[in-house]
Amino acid sequence: MIAAAGAASRTGSSGRIAVSHFSSRAWRRPAFFFALSFFSSLSPAHAWWAASHMVCAQIAHDRLSPGARAEADRLIAVLAGDEPRADHFVPAAAWLDQIKKQGFAGFETWHFVNLEPNAGNGEPIPPPGDHVVSAIEHSLETLGRKDAGDFLRAFSLRILIHLVADAHQPLHCVNRFDARSPAGDFGGNTFPVRWPSDPKANLHILWDDSLGLYPQLAPGEDWRKRIPAAARELQEMLPPEKLPGWRERDPRRWALESHRLALEVVYPGIRENEPPSPEYLEKGREVVRQRLALAAYRLADLLETVLGP
Repeated sequence: MIAAAGAASRTGSSGRIAVSHFSSRAWRRPAFFFALSFFSSLSPAHAWWAASHMVCAQIAHDRLSPGARAEADRLIAVLAGDEPRADHFVPAAAWLDQIKKQGFAGFETWHFVNLEPNAGNGEPIPPPGDHVVSAIEHSLETLGRKDAGDFLRAFSLRILIHLVADAHQPLHCVNRFDARSPAGDFGGNTFPVRWPSDPKANLHILWDDSLGLYPQLAPGEDWRKRIPAAARELQEMLPPEKLPGWRERDPRRWALESHRLALEVVYPGIRENEPPSPEYLEKGREVVRQRLALAAYRLADLLETVLGP
């Protein structure tokens, strides 16, 4: 049986945290970023790896109008001094994962969503609490509020750049329950597969690795040498007119799309402890391209509404 639940690690904070309710007085920038480096380590929750996130962000950045792009760049610069590795819109797409790797658990549940069956129409619905759908909604609300101040708006922008892409990763919106995994496989995290780039790979890692489409950036590698070209290639391959529904602005619908693709494409055709077949890789990479392109177009569309003239 396959049932709806969350993806990635379930280690995380309890209690509701809404970005739109953060106080700029309560979250003073120096204290916040000082605290990040002192949180204890935790089990990582995987997401699209940095290269995939950056390809998505590059497309979105390229599509913004000059006014919206200028405002986005201004807000990115607000936090650039605290994290110089993410001083541009594109590398800022990986920033939320970077602070997680530093040991900050506070945003752990924001990267995935637990979907629950809806007895009314059979569609899974996001539950109460903190997850990728609610975090996107709250961040978008905060970004659109000029009275929120530059820090909160800059923080919300970085969250959106990252989480819009995460919501389009199929394994961030599903969990498989069966006899071997009565507690679920946490979006493929306990589904081992053979994958050359990672001896401890599982199904979730395979998809986070974009099935090999966008390999990890090497330490110190300049993202500008690879990401812009990959983004142009993806845009040429899948322009918006080839992707019906790219103007969909409801993150709940994005999560449902990801959930459906996980059930129909991700799990079928692959077995535990075996490598993906050429046919599986071909079909899966087609889905990866579509999801990243959709995420990019939708991110740009959302940002245009709140940052544009």
